[in-house]
Amino acid sequence: MTPILYEGGRPMMQREVPDPIILLEVKLAGCTLGTPGGKKNWVDETGGLPQYICEVAKDIRDSGHPTSRAIAIAVGRIKVWAATSKDPKVKAKAVAALAEWESKKARAHADNK
Repeated sequence: MTPILYEGGRPMMQREVPDPIILLEVKLAGCTLGTPGGKKNWVDETGGLPQYICEVAKDIRDSGHPTSRAIAIAVGRIKVWAATSKDPKVKAKAVAALAEWESKKARAHADNK
């Protein structure tokens, strides 16, 4: 049986209950998906993914999607939540994450000109 844990106000599927100490270490370290081979991309150059996008992308990646696809799916979901969520906490987190994402994207593209 797969327990459902609630992380940041949203359901998170886990195969087993994680060690609370490991969860604490992950929380303190911040959310990171890691860049393969140490390569840097525009997201790394601007300080990494917004926390909420990273958390959602991690769950999607853990379900079997490649990291780049998981990020794209997460950004798409966050856009939907920002526009349509009836839960004010979810909507606020989604709007804030989307604003940070767009700001970082604009900064990265401005640096490349």
